[in-house]
Amino acid sequence: MGIPYFNVTECIQVGEVLFRINVPCPFPWKKKDIPFLVKEDGEHQREVLVQILFEEELEEPQIPLLMDRGNIKVWADKTLDIRAFYDISTQERVLYATSCWEGDQITIHFKYSTGFWDSPYFVIWPLLHLEAQLLLTNSLVLHCCYTQFEGKALLFTAPSGTGKTTHAEIWQRVFGSEIVNGDQGLLQQRKDGWDACGFPLSGSADECFNKSFPIKAIVIIRQSPDNYIEELSISQKLSLIYSECTVNKWNQKRISYTLDLLVDLIQKVPVIMLHCNMKDDAARTLHQYLYKGSNGTV
Repeated sequence: MGIPYFNVTECIQVGEVLFRINVPCPFPWKKKDIPFLVKEDGEHQREVLVQILFEEELEEPQIPLLMDRGNIKVWADKTLDIRAFYDISTQERVLYATSCWEGDQITIHFKYSTGFWDSPYFVIWPLLHLEAQLLLTNSLVLHCCYTQFEGKALLFTAPSGTGKTTHAEIWQRVFGSEIVNGDQGLLQQRKDGWDACGFPLSGSADECFNKSFPIKAIVIIRQSPDNYIEELSISQKLSLIYSECTVNKWNQKRISYTLDLLVDLIQKVPVIMLHCNMKDDAARTLHQYLYKGSNGTV
């Protein structure tokens, strides 16, 4: 049975989306969440009311199921976007929360008896339909190591295990750059270009700061014994960047709009491929190309 009143209100903001959260008890914020807590009078494009209710039992909705990924299921119809979240840390698949988004409101039903509310593994962000909310403000979530150098963002992207974080750490050691987020970056469209913004999820990476910088370049990392830059065609850029974006692939409209934004992104932001080893000269090769206009191998 839901609690029909709220005594705690928190505001969190990611990019241009402000979430006003009403909850009947103190919220279990994690350390990485803190930079995104804001006062409600901050500037933003979109505002979403989030109501959290605790329930004795939860049920799955009776509308078409679109996606089942083990820890999350997604249902939707013309106006609703509903997600169910499961604890799969044990053999039993335990439903601990459902989240229903309609218009500018999200209602989260949480089964408190699961103990997941106070678990170190629980974070609020997936329950907020975050990637879809951000898309409404012309923003994309990119799997990348987001690094800041001389007031500009360098985004190193590649499939997991390729070495993007290692390359970012070389930049940190050789050139004194700063890792803003070790796993994901929020790409925000502006009138005159694109910014990289802080994002509250960073996988297993420790770095998770809420900082924004204009994007200098997106660098696709590929392992190689030699260090050199490869120029890419438009279709290559689009395909490679899309493959590293968080996209609701069960929603055709969101796919189409993501592609439209990506076309604008690759027109305004340099996208290159760096074939490299994981030695200091790899960073010097890229630095030479980006800041001195040379494609020579170092």
